[in-house]
Amino acid sequence: MIRRIGIAASLLIAMAWPAAGEGIAIVEDGEAKAVVIIPADAYPIAEYAAEELVTHIEKATGVALPIAPESDIPDEPANRVFIGTTANAAGAGIDVYALDQEAFAVGVTDDSLIIAGEDGPGDPLSEGHGASGTLWGVYDFLDRELGVRWLWPGELGTYAPQRDSLIVDPEEGVTSPRFQWQRLRHGMRGNDPRIGFTEEGEEAYREAQSVFLRRYRMSQRDRPRFGHIFGNWWARYGEDHPDWFQEVDGERGPRPGQREDRVAMCVSNPELHDKVFEDWKDRLEASDETPTMSLPEADSRGWCHCEQCKEWDPPQPTEEELDSMTPSMARTHHPRNTSDRYARFWKIMHERAEEVAPDVRTTAYVYFNYFVVPSEPMEFSANYHFDFVPWGGFWFPRPIQEQEWIKEQWMGWIETGASMSYRPNYFHDGYVMPHVFARQFADIFQFVIHNGAVATDFDSLKGQWATQGTTLYLLARLHTRPDATIDELLTEFYLAFGPAKDAVRAYFDYWEAHTSANVLDIEEVQSEYGASRLHSYARAAHAWFPPDSFERAQALLDKAHDAVEEQPDTEYAQRVDFLQVGLDHARKSAELAALFAEEDTPEEERVAAYEELVDFRREHEDLFFSNLNHASHVETRSWGQRDGFIGEGE
Repeated sequence: MIRRIGIAASLLIAMAWPAAGEGIAIVEDGEAKAVVIIPADAYPIAEYAAEELVTHIEKATGVALPIAPESDIPDEPANRVFIGTTANAAGAGIDVYALDQEAFAVGVTDDSLIIAGEDGPGDPLSEGHGASGTLWGVYDFLDRELGVRWLWPGELGTYAPQRDSLIVDPEEGVTSPRFQWQRLRHGMRGNDPRIGFTEEGEEAYREAQSVFLRRYRMSQRDRPRFGHIFGNWWARYGEDHPDWFQEVDGERGPRPGQREDRVAMCVSNPELHDKVFEDWKDRLEASDETPTMSLPEADSRGWCHCEQCKEWDPPQPTEEELDSMTPSMARTHHPRNTSDRYARFWKIMHERAEEVAPDVRTTAYVYFNYFVVPSEPMEFSANYHFDFVPWGGFWFPRPIQEQEWIKEQWMGWIETGASMSYRPNYFHDGYVMPHVFARQFADIFQFVIHNGAVATDFDSLKGQWATQGTTLYLLARLHTRPDATIDELLTEFYLAFGPAKDAVRAYFDYWEAHTSANVLDIEEVQSEYGASRLHSYARAAHAWFPPDSFERAQALLDKAHDAVEEQPDTEYAQRVDFLQVGLDHARKSAELAALFAEEDTPEEERVAAYEELVDFRREHEDLFFSNLNHASHVETRSWGQRDGFIGEGE
């Protein structure tokens, strides 16, 4: 996401801006009118930025612009597009090192367009690159001037409206990133090559998704240390220092059945404070930079029931108050509401570190049963960075009561003065089904964007592009156009289907309405089939998406096919076919789920259906219609695996 600011006084002081109505011809009447110029010693990311510019202009106009180093500029074409830290940009007064990190400047002279930001060495597709200013400038140009839209990974997902000419007079100025970091996690884990991607397919998908994510300016350039830092502490210190850890029913350490890496801490214990501080100070002395004071709890609720910790807790809700909440809201108070104790712990530790290093940054998760706003007014500073993680069942679609309550919690934490990043787990949901929640998701995402969010970290991008396309488009697009309305952004998506746009809109509207209609009984279905929205959604996929739902959807998608019937070789028709592949895949997956749900289904029948599904995946995996890595992960967690594809579930 970006924010535009006025031209810096020290920048572009020598620019001669064209008169109103004039512009620089890049392509005119199907002919190249400009050459793309890169620094003679360009970093790979500047070269990549130039290639991305040329590739997309050719996709829109059919014209491939030449690329040349600044040391060898050809006489023709006469106009110039300077990319990166060129001498021309410096001569025009652009000092990229005076810009904000990953900001870029745009300028225009009589015959030249300049796009320049700070660049650096390394892989252009690495989100930890740290200096991507020029690349962001190119993507902003392609978005604003060429109308390019990236719908999903791969060539077919790139929509560039056709034109014969490209004559530009872009807005001059400097654009800085709106977020300190923004991240859509890749969602690539747990692949079983017997049922998910082939090795070649996984490699191709990974690369295509990395390209897609960079086009949406994903970067972790300034992300401090987070992570569940106490996950290995019981194994390291539990025997000698049990009092550092949770007390439940008078016993320190793991509860029955609890994993050792999920043991919560006794955060009121001064000896624990001493150890955390000593470890941080050791890192400080070994580093040239101030280490982050990282305090996220193990991936667990706050379980400690010792008297000291309970004294730090707020008043607990009554049974009547819990009964007035939705089940997910009530779970944020289980086994206790511990927000006050964790907020107090974070403040104690930060203030102690601040005495040694005034610029220290402290990170923590607002999570599980320390998610509710503290009952006592708390004052933090911008050097506290909290990841806001609505968890415990807040899946989409959700009741309006939950949606508004989560907004209230966000505003409460914002009012403490801490820096807040948005880090939900929503997108683990949905398996490969057309589980669409575009509008409700966008509503809360825009709310946090416009109410203080400094960063994003979505766990994770599960990539069901052909069934959940509108939701995933808004997820990515709102990072770059946060002020657009939901309808404006969805219209962008549908335009890529040309004459089928209205039919495709009706198709996705149908699936979104179907998904929303399940909001009241979805937990009942989960319970009936023992399905987890996080890991084993496939157990109930057939119940949430029964055969008749696919029949109605197919009738709507048939209208989209009819709309492009006379244009079978166009990208519009190919994109409708892409949706058809997703629908067929979801239907086959739901049918397989039904076979697993019926206990007396012969194993050979399940195996045959699974083999048919895998054959379908092999045939279509190069379309990138689905992150098949995720599909195989959910299926493994739902039903188990062995050589014949199936086995005992977990």
